[in-house]
Amino acid sequence: MPIGKYSTFISISLFLIIFIIILLSILYTKTVAQQPQRIISPAAMDYKQILILFSTKPGEIDTLATNALKKIENAIILMHENKNKTFENTILFFDYLDGLSDAGILANVFEVMALLHPDQKTREAALGAKLKIAGYSIEHITNNPVLYNAIVDCYQTIKTTEITETRKYCIEKIIENFERSGIQLPEERRRKLNVLFQDSQKYQAELDQNISTMVTTVEVTKEALDGLSEDFVASLSKSPSDLYILTLDYPVYFTVMENCTNQETRKRMYRAFNNRGYPENDTILSELITTRTEIAQALGYKTYADYNIANQMAKSYTTVVHFLNDLLARLETKLTKEYEILEKEASELGISLSPDNKFYPWDIAFISNSYKKRNFNLDEVKIAEYFPLQHTVPALLELYESFFDITFEKITPEIPLYDQDVMLFRVREKNGNKALGHIILDLHPRPNKYSHAAHASLVPNVSFDDATSTDYISVVIANFPKETKTQPSLLKRDDVNTFFHELGHALHSLFGKTEISTFSGTHTKQDFVEMPSQMLEEWLYDKTVLKKISRHYKTGESLPNTTIEQILRSKNIFSAFSTCRQILLAFLSLTYYNTKEKVQLFETFKNLQATLMPRIWFDSENHSYASFGHLGEYGARYYGYLYSKVFALDIFSVIKSHGLSNPAIGKKYCKTILAKGGSEDPEVMLIKFLGRKPSIQAFIDDLLAD
Repeated sequence: MPIGKYSTFISISLFLIIFIIILLSILYTKTVAQQPQRIISPAAMDYKQILILFSTKPGEIDTLATNALKKIENAIILMHENKNKTFENTILFFDYLDGLSDAGILANVFEVMALLHPDQKTREAALGAKLKIAGYSIEHITNNPVLYNAIVDCYQTIKTTEITETRKYCIEKIIENFERSGIQLPEERRRKLNVLFQDSQKYQAELDQNISTMVTTVEVTKEALDGLSEDFVASLSKSPSDLYILTLDYPVYFTVMENCTNQETRKRMYRAFNNRGYPENDTILSELITTRTEIAQALGYKTYADYNIANQMAKSYTTVVHFLNDLLARLETKLTKEYEILEKEASELGISLSPDNKFYPWDIAFISNSYKKRNFNLDEVKIAEYFPLQHTVPALLELYESFFDITFEKITPEIPLYDQDVMLFRVREKNGNKALGHIILDLHPRPNKYSHAAHASLVPNVSFDDATSTDYISVVIANFPKETKTQPSLLKRDDVNTFFHELGHALHSLFGKTEISTFSGTHTKQDFVEMPSQMLEEWLYDKTVLKKISRHYKTGESLPNTTIEQILRSKNIFSAFSTCRQILLAFLSLTYYNTKEKVQLFETFKNLQATLMPRIWFDSENHSYASFGHLGEYGARYYGYLYSKVFALDIFSVIKSHGLSNPAIGKKYCKTILAKGGSEDPEVMLIKFLGRKPSIQAFIDDLLAD
């Protein structure tokens, strides 16, 4: 071939090769675009970015939500176009849409900002953005027929191949959740149902918001504070008229109710505390219950209680009622003895009962606290001097470090947190020093802050195929006393118990690393979710633990042995009474949601107390149901606290037999329970850890012990 022709041939060949490469590149790019994968990077939302969100200006919050939803919208289009459905590009991709996307994480952050942020405009903007994302999710993700059909088709394809039991369980639960949202209903009925689900979200958020932001105080004279310590009185603010201002924050309220000798002050505080959220939440709660009743009936259930419990461990309303009534029967003898003790103590104190021989509710805490002082030499105010937060919290973290084989590293972020008292910790593996995630501690009350204790995940703990994972982040919320000019923040034993409990949820989320975000950490069945936290509460009745976490803020000494012995002896002195109160609240949530008609909130509450706690005088000015926030998130499932405690005591009995600082049993507990999150049925987890079916015996033995 002549040189010229050869050069021309080479040129044409090179051109064709380049053209083919470009064409293949275009086709490949298009193919990849049509094959939706998990499109979040493990580092896409780390703790620094979360902290930046807390400093976002109110006007920018809605824009963040809007932009995040646009990404979701584009991602859903890709999902629709995909033909070759696999676990990775269908199930994991749906999980991205539902929980791991920017929108999913922003919804978590905005919900927490609405409850905790010190700025009112930021709280309002965050709440609006959270509801906006939630509404979009209901309509376009969790109730989307196209996504549902894609997941069902995918499952039919892959379930005949080799698939793990964990993946099978999770996919079946995803499909079940779709069907429980009415996905199989005709379109018009489904759209009406979507509106009801969105209304339910809105009412629940408003319920929580009103509880958090409603500020009520009680103003009293110095004489009305008799029985309270000088340090406590000195810590109170004063009004322009020189009266002392009592807030309803937990540290103030419970100190007054347990120690103030002035009955009128206790009565005023009781009524103020038990009317938080009223009357606003009276209307909102009624609307929430009505809306949820309509949801249940649209889905073929008689009541919302039936619907709410059907996918739980208990499985039915009837099972729950039987469980609670059985507990009441077991408690009857002990409860009678406890009322006799309280009646005798009231007589000793000169406190009169009502004309019909009932205890006034504002006297109960004072009488029981007095009995502990007189008969067990337990003064909780004095004992709190042994639990300064600056020692006790690090000591508690050390306990967890030993048991779970991890380390907590306090860090000072470059970006300031939303309040100066909020702390940030990085959690690492003790061996290997691998970072596991971050935990924010928001432990002190402030105006308009969520007034209860809680835990909330911001970024779920998810593992990826390449052995990387998300930067897990959560926040522990509490309301412990702040330090004063004369003393540090001192924690009562109830406060220490609260910290154990809520950090237990954080650790559940930390270790519950799964490949599907909606089953990670605490995303398990509601009547099991409190188990890990309640199990850890039992550690506070171990002598070695009490010695370790206590140190008097002046002397540096740990709790005396005699005091510890009295604490252990007094553990169950009023256990029947406190359990009966939990049963009352459980029945309240059940009864409110077990209706086909408009519920009478006040009358139902009044009748239940008369039935379940007949020795307590009912105050007609008590509307505490309006601040019972669990009626929103838990619905009819508040019974889950007692249901979970049965498993908690069973597991604790096994762990204690091995030693509370034994990392071997800690690893087994993590592997079989915590690490599973909600990706395995709780009954299966329990059998794997216990080596048998769970038993109620440890719970009953503990409850009825003298």
